[in-house]
Amino acid sequence: MAEQKIKAYTISQVSMVLNEAIAEKFLRGFWLVGEIKSMRSRRGHYYLELVETDQAGSVMAKLDVMIWSSEVEYIFKTFELGTGEQLEVGMNVMFFGYLQHHELYGLKFHVKDINPAYTVGQSAIQRQELIRRLSEEGIFDKNKRLKLPVVIQRIAVISSSTAAGYQDFVKHLRNNEIGIRFKIELFEAFMQGQYTEQTVLQALSKIDLQASAFDVVVIVRGGGSNIDLTAFDSEKIARAIADFPLPVLTGIGHTRDRSITDMAAHTDLKTPTDVADFIITHDMYFVSALVQLKMRLEKAALQFLSQQKMTLQNLKSALQSGINDYFWQHKSDLNNIGHRFRNIPQVLKKRYLDLHLTIKSLEHNAKNIFANEKRNLKRLNEQLFVAIDRFFEQNHNFLDKTKIIIEQNDPVKILKQGFTITLIDGQVLQSVKQLKKGQQIETWLEDGKVLSKTQKIIQNPENDENRRNI
Repeated sequence: MAEQKIKAYTISQVSMVLNEAIAEKFLRGFWLVGEIKSMRSRRGHYYLELVETDQAGSVMAKLDVMIWSSEVEYIFKTFELGTGEQLEVGMNVMFFGYLQHHELYGLKFHVKDINPAYTVGQSAIQRQELIRRLSEEGIFDKNKRLKLPVVIQRIAVISSSTAAGYQDFVKHLRNNEIGIRFKIELFEAFMQGQYTEQTVLQALSKIDLQASAFDVVVIVRGGGSNIDLTAFDSEKIARAIADFPLPVLTGIGHTRDRSITDMAAHTDLKTPTDVADFIITHDMYFVSALVQLKMRLEKAALQFLSQQKMTLQNLKSALQSGINDYFWQHKSDLNNIGHRFRNIPQVLKKRYLDLHLTIKSLEHNAKNIFANEKRNLKRLNEQLFVAIDRFFEQNHNFLDKTKIIIEQNDPVKILKQGFTITLIDGQVLQSVKQLKKGQQIETWLEDGKVLSKTQKIIQNPENDENRRNI
């Protein structure tokens, strides 16, 4: 049996077949819609990745798209003129071109034209849908419910230091006619382009960390085209403003309708200068209230001073009248007192002489008293010595007699005379009542002592009586 031959194609043959099939289906080219997922430039050519997503945002299909350098200027200029924006990643676009499969680079869509109206319509639809959703969530009302401080002086500004709008805002505030001083701190952010959302959110986060140091947040930039303001239709910025603890004021452009950022802000104005005027006008109400209060205080003070002046004048008149009345009523008393005062020198002189004589008399009496007391003291001293000698003499005789008595009653001397002394438990035995049968006693004699025990105790009342008599 003959071996069956297998039919095989080369890659270039397959590519040719694909191109023929594509040409037959899309002979004159076709319009392609999708979202730009990525975009890069190389040697003047642009390479894009176009994707199709479902409602959840998941990629369902993708296709590589190429814009030759010869078509770049036309495509980008047409889009910008039609939309007022630059072609960027994330935009929904409608390209016209043709599909081609290359042996080395695969399947690509080559762009020849673009329909700006499609992008404008899609952007408008997405923007309106976002506005509707945020409005239903109440995002546009949150920041508006915050109360502005009575005076706005500490201002956190989100802008670019090179933005003309920022310079106008600062200059207008500092040159205000009422002389209010403002503390202005800039938090740098991009005001256009793809980094606007990211840097504005970063600036809000920095301010939030020190929110107590500021009264309000201001987002300002200069005027510009619609493309410059597209970034402020950001859902993330709107939500950040809604949840911010400080009122947010915006002045981000005047060439289009309100951005979504404007809608979420506490107060939105067209230009940075308008924001400055709003703040100055707001503060003027407070200044005006202070001026009116000052005028009322001055008026009240003048009225009070006038009333007090009149009261003092009345008191002065009444006091003068009272003094005059008192003077005339007591004039005679005053005259008598004056007459007495005229005699005072003579009275004082007499009192001085009397006092001098009294002092001399006291000195003399004191000397006499001192001499008498001195004599008395000498006499008492002599009497004291005589009494001491007599006392010692008397007591010396008493001591001699006492010594004789003590010597006569010396126990040793008594023992020598043949008497004994009996002790029981170390104490002198004076009565048989102290004894008990069998109790040991000590009997002292002149030359020693005798220890004995009682065998019988005989109590003799008569002897007790006789002994007491003795």
